[in-house]
Amino acid sequence: MKIINKKVKIPLFLIAVLLTGCNRFIPSPALGPTSAMETFESFAMTSIVGTQMAIPTATPMPPVPTSTPTFSATEPTAPVSPYEADHEEIRKVIDAYFDKAYSMRNSFQVDGLGDTISTSEEANGFLRTELRKRAVDIVWARQNYLRYASYEYTLDYSEIIVFDGGQRARANFTEGNEIVYELSIPSGIVSRMSGVKHIMNLKKEQDGWKIIYDVHDDQSHRSLYAPTPFPNDVLKDLDQQLIRLNEGQGGPALPGEGKSYIPSDPAQLENWEEYESAFAEKLMPQYPHDKVLCEWELMEKSERKINVWAMCLTTITSSEIGNYYFPAASVPAVIHLDAEGGVKSVEIPEYGENYIAGFWKLVPKNIWNQLPNVSAMEKHLHWRRTHPAEPPLVVLNAAAILLATPTAIPAPTATAMQATPIIESNVWVSQGLEGKTIYSLAIDPLTPTTLYAGVYGDGGGVFKTTDGGWSWSAANKGLTSVIVQSLVIDPKTPTTVYAGTGNSGVFKSTDGGGTWNKSNIGLKNSTVAALAIDPTTPTTLYAGTSGGGVFKSVDGGANWSAANNGMTNAYVSALAIDPTMPTTIYAGTLDGVFKSVDGGANWSSFNTGLADNHVIVLAIDPTTPTTIYAGANDSCCVFKSTDGGAKWSASYDDMDWSSGILALAIDPTKPTTIYAGTFNLGVFKSTDGGENWSILKNGMSANVVNALVINPKTPTTLYAGTWYYGVFVTNLAK
Repeated sequence: MKIINKKVKIPLFLIAVLLTGCNRFIPSPALGPTSAMETFESFAMTSIVGTQMAIPTATPMPPVPTSTPTFSATEPTAPVSPYEADHEEIRKVIDAYFDKAYSMRNSFQVDGLGDTISTSEEANGFLRTELRKRAVDIVWARQNYLRYASYEYTLDYSEIIVFDGGQRARANFTEGNEIVYELSIPSGIVSRMSGVKHIMNLKKEQDGWKIIYDVHDDQSHRSLYAPTPFPNDVLKDLDQQLIRLNEGQGGPALPGEGKSYIPSDPAQLENWEEYESAFAEKLMPQYPHDKVLCEWELMEKSERKINVWAMCLTTITSSEIGNYYFPAASVPAVIHLDAEGGVKSVEIPEYGENYIAGFWKLVPKNIWNQLPNVSAMEKHLHWRRTHPAEPPLVVLNAAAILLATPTAIPAPTATAMQATPIIESNVWVSQGLEGKTIYSLAIDPLTPTTLYAGVYGDGGGVFKTTDGGWSWSAANKGLTSVIVQSLVIDPKTPTTVYAGTGNSGVFKSTDGGGTWNKSNIGLKNSTVAALAIDPTTPTTLYAGTSGGGVFKSVDGGANWSAANNGMTNAYVSALAIDPTMPTTIYAGTLDGVFKSVDGGANWSSFNTGLADNHVIVLAIDPTTPTTIYAGANDSCCVFKSTDGGAKWSASYDDMDWSSGILALAIDPTKPTTIYAGTFNLGVFKSTDGGENWSILKNGMSANVVNALVINPKTPTTLYAGTWYYGVFVTNLAK
């Protein structure tokens, strides 16, 4: 390895592609210099910009303790020249630390940090917390299939200062990286991060330099480290995150109406135990085979060879971390068969510099037209942890799954068009568009089996369903953008639909999404993050833009004019109209909420209690419109106002909202029932107007929920638009 401003590299065999242009949520100006992809990853924890495959990687952390040293801190300095040899040793130990840290996201195991950390009492808090943090990060990444397939990182040192008679040191450096995630290999997307500043303090011990703690300013990896003593509440919070990340993983994974998860060969049933044992030995050799569970998706089969996507999982306990977590292997594989049809050998790509080439070698040509259903496999693996006699999901067809699982949904007797499928209460069911990122959802108020989904990324645009989500089709004729951030439907003429895009302004359809036309005259900003329509005069619309403020149209989108007087922040992420007084409008911005009582002509800041939070979503109580809810980015909770936005209070109930609220929905028949879509923990529900919340995770494989809509005629039906996992639906128990 080369050690000149440290660049560790596992060569990339792909063309780097950065997707840009989608600024639904604008990052805070306080962030340091970042690349486009770092800004993207910052949304993973703070604010979203958007790309379909380069999914957020980090796990959100609490704010830096006030006792943590700042980047302006200085230590007693000494002449540098006598310590050149120490500088080299310091670089080596820091290199070894980052080698371990990055390799954990490649191996999906908390392997420890070797001998890079001091064993002294003053480093104990840092080591314990770092290992817990790595475990949280790995579990989150595992759930979202974000193994590092290849990576390279750089450490650009600005200074290394040795002091205290050569016994202490401080290293200031900037970290950058380029990462290819395993499931982004087919797309060729490379995630980039730069400008992460570190202050690392070290101590010279008998066997060399060791790290005491690291402080860094990356917004998606908030530093928690302070010198001893370390705050126990931070450790407790990490423990709770580990527990919560593993909630909702149990239970059977079942197909939707008319769907089978995998094109399996029933003949595999007789060999499933042999296959599972072979995969366990190959994919996770470091664990006892009887503790490893495996499943696989058939991609291609010949007489002596079976191409599959294999996944293995085991539960382990770490004495260092003190919590259970679930390492998992998920890779393309080939089973080579002997003359009798038994397993001769199993071939998987080897992690390292040739991994991507090995990956493609094992994937049959022309077979990679969709991602493997690793979500279904993992859910069933967790189910099998408590049901050891149950065979793998992969060797069962849909009917067999339904029969084999006692708590399963009854087997459908007709297609979705012929009968209404049964959805178990409070269990999320995948409702199509798997593998796509849904930014917005809109439901037809008169015919609520018709929904529209705004999709981001390649193959995106608008999708439509007329059967409640059981089948979707693209509705993009004339739509030139694949980044649809907002949707509204004319409440009086529901075949009229408006779409706000991330790079082409507003589009309008008057035939239910059959055809679209640009409606941008006078619109000075092409990124439309929010749309709102006057419920009594639907030809009046408002568009919230990223950088241009609010625009208003009074002729059905034909012409627009700026409506920003008094609005001091031009980045608008949310709009909401008072249903009883449509001239009263609320706008969520980077600097909190603004309110207009004259149809957008004038605005005033309404932020008391909001502390200038970046408000991403707003919802108004339909029966008491002076009650408003706001979801904020990187926030503790949902905010509520009962006086038309004059004062706001937060919902504190010790829940970890994990970097903010992205979506809100209110039950129209019982407005004290509210649903919140979060960045990292799925959907929460409150039945008392936001005072208390509970998680609705059962069956939800996605963590990031961008959109929520309720069926207005059957308010127990809730739809969720998610990041990368498409649409989910649940039948809510009152």
